Amino acid sequence: MSAALLGAVAALAWLRAVLLPIALAALLAFVLTPAVSALRRAGFGRVTAVLLVALLLAATLGAAGWVVARQVTTLLGDLPQYKDAIKTRLAALREAGTGTALDRARAALDDVLGALE
Repeated sequence: MSAALLGAVAALAWLRAVLLPIALAALLAFVLTPAVSALRRAGFGRVTAVLLVALLLAATLGAAGWVVARQVTTLLGDLPQYKDAIKTRLAALREAGTGTALDRARAALDDVLGALE
Protein backbone atom coordinates (compact mmCIF):
# COMPACT_ATOMS: atom_id res chain seq x y z
CA MET A 1 0.00 0.00 0.00
CA SER A 2 2.67 2.51 0.98
CA ALA A 3 4.82 1.56 -2.03
CA ALA A 4 1.88 2.21 -4.35
CA LEU A 5 1.22 5.56 -2.68
CA LEU A 6 4.90 6.46 -2.92
CA GLY A 7 4.89 5.47 -6.60
CA ALA A 8 1.80 7.59 -7.26
CA VAL A 9 3.35 10.61 -5.55
CA ALA A 10 6.58 10.14 -7.51
CA ALA A 11 4.65 9.86 -10.78
CA LEU A 12 2.67 13.01 -10.04
CA ALA A 13 5.85 14.88 -9.16
CA TRP A 14 7.42 13.74 -12.41
CA LEU A 15 4.32 14.66 -14.44
CA ARG A 16 3.90 18.05 -12.75
CA ALA A 17 5.64 19.80 -15.62
CA VAL A 18 2.96 18.45 -17.98
CA LEU A 19 -0.11 18.44 -15.75
CA LEU A 20 0.21 21.96 -14.36
CA PRO A 21 -0.03 23.75 -17.74
CA ILE A 22 -2.94 21.50 -18.73
CA ALA A 23 -4.77 22.31 -15.49
CA LEU A 24 -4.16 26.04 -15.95
CA ALA A 25 -5.40 25.87 -19.55
CA ALA A 26 -8.57 24.07 -18.44
CA LEU A 27 -9.14 26.65 -15.70
CA LEU A 28 -8.69 29.54 -18.14
CA ALA A 29 -11.01 27.92 -20.64
CA PHE A 30 -13.65 27.44 -17.94
CA VAL A 31 -13.35 31.04 -16.71
CA LEU A 32 -13.20 32.73 -20.13
CA THR A 33 -15.90 30.72 -21.93
CA PRO A 34 -18.78 32.98 -20.78
CA ALA A 35 -17.05 36.09 -22.17
CA VAL A 36 -16.40 34.39 -25.50
CA SER A 37 -20.01 33.17 -25.63
CA ALA A 38 -21.31 36.69 -24.96
CA LEU A 39 -19.20 38.09 -27.79
CA ARG A 40 -20.40 35.34 -30.12
CA ARG A 41 -24.02 36.17 -29.27
CA ALA A 42 -23.19 39.82 -30.03
CA GLY A 43 -22.27 38.81 -33.57
CA PHE A 44 -18.53 38.23 -33.45
CA GLY A 45 -17.00 35.14 -34.97
CA ARG A 46 -15.38 32.49 -32.81
CA VAL A 47 -11.79 33.42 -33.63
CA THR A 48 -12.47 37.16 -33.22
CA ALA A 49 -14.21 36.59 -29.87
CA VAL A 50 -11.37 34.43 -28.56
CA LEU A 51 -8.75 36.93 -29.70
CA LEU A 52 -10.61 39.84 -28.10
CA VAL A 53 -10.99 38.00 -24.79
CA ALA A 54 -7.32 36.92 -24.85
CA LEU A 55 -6.24 40.49 -25.61
CA LEU A 56 -8.40 41.83 -22.78
CA LEU A 57 -6.95 39.23 -20.40
CA ALA A 58 -3.38 40.11 -21.43
CA ALA A 59 -4.06 43.82 -21.01
CA THR A 60 -5.62 43.26 -17.58
CA LEU A 61 -2.72 41.09 -16.39
CA GLY A 62 -0.20 43.58 -17.79
CA ALA A 63 -1.90 46.50 -16.03
CA ALA A 64 -2.06 44.57 -12.75
CA GLY A 65 1.63 43.67 -13.06
CA TRP A 66 2.51 47.29 -13.77
CA VAL A 67 0.59 48.49 -10.69
CA VAL A 68 2.27 45.87 -8.47
CA ALA A 69 5.70 46.76 -9.86
CA ARG A 70 5.12 50.46 -9.13
CA GLN A 71 3.98 49.69 -5.60
CA VAL A 72 7.03 47.50 -4.92
CA THR A 73 9.34 50.15 -6.37
CA THR A 74 7.77 52.80 -4.15
CA LEU A 75 8.01 50.56 -1.10
CA LEU A 76 11.67 49.79 -1.77
CA GLY A 77 12.37 53.49 -2.24
CA ASP A 78 10.71 54.32 1.10
CA LEU A 79 12.25 51.41 3.00
CA PRO A 80 15.16 53.41 4.51
CA GLN A 81 12.60 55.73 6.13
CA TYR A 82 10.88 52.77 7.79
CA LYS A 83 14.09 51.08 8.99
CA ASP A 84 14.31 52.86 12.34
CA ALA A 85 10.62 52.37 13.10
CA ILE A 86 10.89 48.65 12.31
CA LYS A 87 13.94 48.29 14.57
CA THR A 88 12.15 50.08 17.41
CA ARG A 89 9.06 47.89 17.13
CA LEU A 90 11.12 44.70 16.96
CA ALA A 91 13.03 45.73 20.09
CA ALA A 92 9.72 46.43 21.86
CA LEU A 93 8.43 43.00 20.82
CA ARG A 94 11.59 41.34 22.14
CA GLU A 95 11.24 43.10 25.50
CA ALA A 96 7.53 42.32 25.78
CA GLY A 97 8.05 38.72 24.65
CA THR A 98 10.42 37.63 27.42
CA GLY A 99 8.82 34.75 29.34
CA THR A 100 5.52 34.99 27.48
CA ALA A 101 3.75 32.86 24.90
CA LEU A 102 5.63 34.75 22.18
CA ASP A 103 8.94 33.71 23.76
CA ARG A 104 7.81 30.07 23.91
CA ALA A 105 6.63 30.20 20.32
CA ARG A 106 9.97 31.63 19.25
CA ALA A 107 11.82 28.89 21.13
CA ALA A 108 9.63 26.24 19.50
CA LEU A 109 10.30 27.76 16.08
CA ASP A 110 14.04 27.77 16.79
CA ASP A 111 13.82 24.07 17.75
CA VAL A 112 11.98 23.22 14.53
CA LEU A 113 14.43 25.19 12.40
CA GLY A 114 17.33 23.53 14.23
CA ALA A 115 15.89 20.11 13.48
CA LEU A 116 15.60 20.97 9.79
CA GLU A 117 19.27 21.89 9.55
